[in-house]
Amino acid sequence: MLWSYIEKRLRRNVGQMLLLGVMIAAVIALLLVLYQYQDGLEARLDQVYDEFEIRCTATTAGGAQVTNLKIKAETLALFEAPKGKLKPYIKDLFLLREIWNSTVGETPIKLYATTDPVAAPHLEGIYVNFDEGHVPADLGGEEALCIVSEPLLKRMDGQGNITVLLEKYGEVTFHVIGHYESEEDAVFAAWYPLNAVFEDRGINTVAHSMAFTVADNRRLDELKQRLSEFFAPASTVYQGGTKAGLIIDDALFRDQVTVLERGIILLRIVRLLILALSIGISFLVAYLNIRGRQLELAVMRSMGTRRVALYAEVLCEHILLCLPGVLIAVGGVTLFGAVPDAAQWRLIGQFMLCYLFGVAISVSQVTSGKIMQILKGKE
Repeated sequence: MLWSYIEKRLRRNVGQMLLLGVMIAAVIALLLVLYQYQDGLEARLDQVYDEFEIRCTATTAGGAQVTNLKIKAETLALFEAPKGKLKPYIKDLFLLREIWNSTVGETPIKLYATTDPVAAPHLEGIYVNFDEGHVPADLGGEEALCIVSEPLLKRMDGQGNITVLLEKYGEVTFHVIGHYESEEDAVFAAWYPLNAVFEDRGINTVAHSMAFTVADNRRLDELKQRLSEFFAPASTVYQGGTKAGLIIDDALFRDQVTVLERGIILLRIVRLLILALSIGISFLVAYLNIRGRQLELAVMRSMGTRRVALYAEVLCEHILLCLPGVLIAVGGVTLFGAVPDAAQWRLIGQFMLCYLFGVAISVSQVTSGKIMQILKGKE
């Protein structure tokens, strides 16, 4: 009986049903658009966290220079595998050491121990040509490799190795894997093999330049806390202090994260406001719709229809009124090539719950009056 009654009601109110459906479709479409925009911002935020390169550079405590620092072995040990306390937090570690009193044959040269010659301040803006199959990171390994300047390469007569004489320490031979364009006689040799020569002779390892990249930007604050135990901020001058300085180039990263996070929070608030407003709007729409039917509902109750049944009838009617709006919105979104995912269906479900909650409150208000009072009031 109630289903036939609902069917007759809907047939009599086709125009109202379509108008309400369009309104509901517009609200749902707005929610879906906001969600997609928020999803895009969250994807962009993840990309910033995953791909943004935060470079950290050792410096003097006052930030005056990044070369000739003489960073001690105990500090370097914090970053180097396998026991370095800071090793899990960093990647692309760059170390450079200048070694004096070195010669190739009779020619004095500049010799550098390095983990990556491309990052060396001395080669900034200079093109480095690596042999096929080799990359700058190879100089961060355990093999005795090097790159040489063009003058040295020409004097090697096609030989693949170069022997460097270290004054007081003996000869060291490196395999050449590339060269760079420069007029000076200089060799950039792999850091670990070259420093092993000094360590074998009881000479402490030092670095005159150091830089590294943050491995996990999501742990940046944690890394900063750990770094503060060993390094001073570059902007702070420590009078007589023993800490080296450190420049953490994260200002742009922070700005991007802040903008994206604020945008995401704002979109969430707007979505919640729309859902809250949908409760109030659905209450008002249902109240105006049902208020004119008070006499009709009172007569039905006087004829034995239970209040729960009437309650269910009105709710079912509004669910059916709501469905065309959902179908229009989903169809429109799908038409543009974006099939709603599980999260978007949950959002649609949240809207419907809010809409029906407002309807339920309205129905409860209208049907709560006593039958006789309603009938007398309409006489």
